[in-house]
Amino acid sequence: MNKRTRFTLLIGVLLTLVCLISFAAVRVERGDRIFLDTVTFAKVMKCSLGNGSAVSGTSSAVEYGNGILHKTVLTISKTITLADTAGSGGYGSAKIYDFPSGAIQILGSETYLTASAAGGSTHGLVANADGDYGIGTAPCNAGSLATTECDITASTSLAQFANTAGIIQGTGAVGSAALDGTTTAKDAYLNIIFDDADSSGADDIAVAGTIILYWINLGDLY
Repeated sequence: MNKRTRFTLLIGVLLTLVCLISFAAVRVERGDRIFLDTVTFAKVMKCSLGNGSAVSGTSSAVEYGNGILHKTVLTISKTITLADTAGSGGYGSAKIYDFPSGAIQILGSETYLTASAAGGSTHGLVANADGDYGIGTAPCNAGSLATTECDITASTSLAQFANTAGIIQGTGAVGSAALDGTTTAKDAYLNIIFDDADSSGADDIAVAGTIILYWINLGDLY
């Protein structure tokens, strides 16, 4: 075998090895999920350690992560009763998740929900109502969303509700401080408010879709 033939065979073997290694690195099957070589929250495995819990009748949860770093995918289906306060507008809340005990650092969130209200002459919201939503560790009261009413996802404007139906959509920024659930574990609430000019009485709003929470449990040394 001459040098040229040996060189050609060596190149062929090397190319074959590169192809096999690349394929193994980018496609590994575990159950019904495929993991790519780039590790992102979208591709990590399901997690059974250190999770919180969904809320019966409101949400179901699929958990991903490693027991410390978490991606919680919540499927939401809930009709929220909106109260109305004269001069402040309509407001309502639904608890959507219970975090485990510990200092919970929120990394971010994503929300995409469809929403529809009863509306009409016997209900509070007008056809084209404006308002805001947020996710916080406490249910909201009348007036604007603030402090613990939106300490997971900041207050975000709602798309105008054409004919009392709309989309609740937004992303949350990284939290500046951990939520102190070392004594009492923290909960997450979906909070919705409507402008006073667009709400004249009690109403109901049905919401459905997905909320994703990204978080770390920093633990509890107390």
